[in-house]
Amino acid sequence: MKSDPWRAPYAGLAYFFSNPSLWGWAFLGTAISGTLAVYLFVKTIAWTYPANDSGWISYFWHVLQSFGWGLLSLVLMIAIVFPLVFNACFAKGFCKIMKREGTFHIEESMIAAIVSSFWVFFRTLKWRILWPLLLIATIFFLPPLIFPISLLAANHLTVIEGADLVLTLFGNTASQRVDWLKGRSADCFAFAVSGAILSFLLGLTGVGWIFWIPAMYCGVFLWIRSTKGYSASTSKAPI
Repeated sequence: MKSDPWRAPYAGLAYFFSNPSLWGWAFLGTAISGTLAVYLFVKTIAWTYPANDSGWISYFWHVLQSFGWGLLSLVLMIAIVFPLVFNACFAKGFCKIMKREGTFHIEESMIAAIVSSFWVFFRTLKWRILWPLLLIATIFFLPPLIFPISLLAANHLTVIEGADLVLTLFGNTASQRVDWLKGRSADCFAFAVSGAILSFLLGLTGVGWIFWIPAMYCGVFLWIRSTKGYSASTSKAPI
């Protein structure tokens, strides 16, 4: 039975909790990337925080803009740094699970896999450019919308990176992975919307945010696995 992209983030969260073998690597990745992200977020807000020397409306507007610049720094981290950390962490955990299930089909060497991932990175570069540009426009013109848009941007970029990793482990070439992402663009966006809601709910708990990336990666893993890993013998995205 095929996984629904709308429910996949929640299924991924449950799957992560039920697989302790993933916990160590996931929390290692969260500790590394989270520390860097929080440091950059706080520093950015400190650099851009306004002085309280104007009316409260203007001050509140500039405070939102300051948080917007901080959130933009987080999205840039997710677009550039997070893939390096979390792909390395989850690759090992997913490989163990796939070998146990007999579904591990990667045929590329480590160097070839890295090179092909760079190819996918550049072929999906438009989203790594469009989302930051949209966030910058939002900071200047509609700061109150910066929070939902940054959540959507972060989740969409995470879905793209998670799909690239999982498709690689199922033996798909770089061009096949790009075709899959293009063919499933609407589903990836739906996944991101659902993931944004989940990340917001997790954030309300105070510490639940540490399960956000694991839930997204595991959700992508379940989603792609339900399509039989996207057959490496065809370049057409599964329906």
